[in-house]
Amino acid sequence: MKNTFLIMFLAFLSACSARPERFEEGTAEEALNNETAQAEVVEEELPELEPLKLLSTEPQVSLIGTMGMTQKFKVGDITVIHRVTPANQVVAARVYIDGGAKNLTPETQGIERLALDVSASGGTLNIPRDEFTSKLNSMGSEVFSFADRDFSGYGMKSVVENFETTWELMAEAAFYPAFPQEEIDVRRQQQLAEIASITEDPDSRVQYEASRLFFKGHSYFNLQIGVAENLQRVSSRKLAHYHRGLLKPERMLIVVVGNVPTSKLTDMIKSSFARLPSTGAEPVQPEAFTSEAGVEIVDQDLPTNYVLGYFEAPKPGTPQYPAMVVTMEFLRDRLFEEVRTKRNLTYAVSAGIGANRSNYGYLYVTATDPVTTMGVIFDQIAEVKLMQIPKQELDQVVNVFLTEHYMNLETNGGQASMLARAELISGDWKTAEAFLAEVRAVTPEDVQMVAQRYLTNFRFGVVGKASALNAKTFQPR
Repeated sequence: MKNTFLIMFLAFLSACSARPERFEEGTAEEALNNETAQAEVVEEELPELEPLKLLSTEPQVSLIGTMGMTQKFKVGDITVIHRVTPANQVVAARVYIDGGAKNLTPETQGIERLALDVSASGGTLNIPRDEFTSKLNSMGSEVFSFADRDFSGYGMKSVVENFETTWELMAEAAFYPAFPQEEIDVRRQQQLAEIASITEDPDSRVQYEASRLFFKGHSYFNLQIGVAENLQRVSSRKLAHYHRGLLKPERMLIVVVGNVPTSKLTDMIKSSFARLPSTGAEPVQPEAFTSEAGVEIVDQDLPTNYVLGYFEAPKPGTPQYPAMVVTMEFLRDRLFEEVRTKRNLTYAVSAGIGANRSNYGYLYVTATDPVTTMGVIFDQIAEVKLMQIPKQELDQVVNVFLTEHYMNLETNGGQASMLARAELISGDWKTAEAFLAEVRAVTPEDVQMVAQRYLTNFRFGVVGKASALNAKTFQPR
């Protein structure tokens, strides 16, 4: 049960990406949730999109590295990671577009996700939507899109025998999307409904407020889910232009996990994504967060108070990351035991760490008595900083984490996501293979060191009765 919030929390982060820096006027509810003031969508003064120009020459292939059944190579400008899984007849493929929130501005947030969603589901210039969907359904295959803080892109899943046909449909959606108005309208309304729900649910609202405070001045401020005003006004032509701008081969990573010969995969990439011409796009670089502590309190008459705090944390691939993962697992267990089980102060308390290019950890709790509850939480953090975990406890924490980690890798899609995050976030897919050994090697001294360094300067979002709250409640004693 203690992992339920973590799952929901990570799902919310993936959906919402980051938060807008500020609103010109009105409340957060008005800025996020103004469907009642629907703006007429007017085709903007943009030229007709020229046909996509593809290379006619065959791209070169170069091997970069191999480990076991996994290898990394380049086909033209595109980096490819391929893992062969002979015992599994399902193939998972992802085409990652690096950038995520870095691609967005206050005026374009929300457009990237909408453009990718419509292109993946709305048919192509050559295959109408119903026919496109029928082809996938007849094979039991999937083509989909995704949008996150650090990247976006396309994905597909099929059995081995239908891999090539499904791949061709995914490439068709990426290269020649039709952007039919009816599909834009459907996807737009779905996205607007998600935006509206942020202020309707206290858990979503506290995540919004904490993110808005913590990400101020950072590219993660910009929402992949968007704001209503942008979505209401975007036209099909603007979506098409924006989508075309995403097709930069230097910022693409293809990850395929399944029982597919490398030679066949290479030929398929040569005839599709590797034909995109070079654009000169530079690699995406991480940004630092500001480190000041703070709190944002939203007054709502609720039976309990919702609290979420962010703090800066080491990113995957750095020496401190494995120790920080273990530390947050240990802290989460202690908070669950002390705050919920022993003192019965809450039904939900958690702590964790993300896996982003600019990384952060979090503390979360709901409490009717926030003053007492936060005091216990800060006391537990102080103890973790002062103590060295007994080796037996440390081993138990590590073993539970490793079990959950292996369970997440049971599917080829899970393995593809792991390899891609390692490559895009850490800079080297092999760090995914080394990570588990690094977690096993974490010592009590490592835990104490990262706790002292990173468990500080919390920025809290709070939704609840302001009369029972003050800024001092959210400052360590």
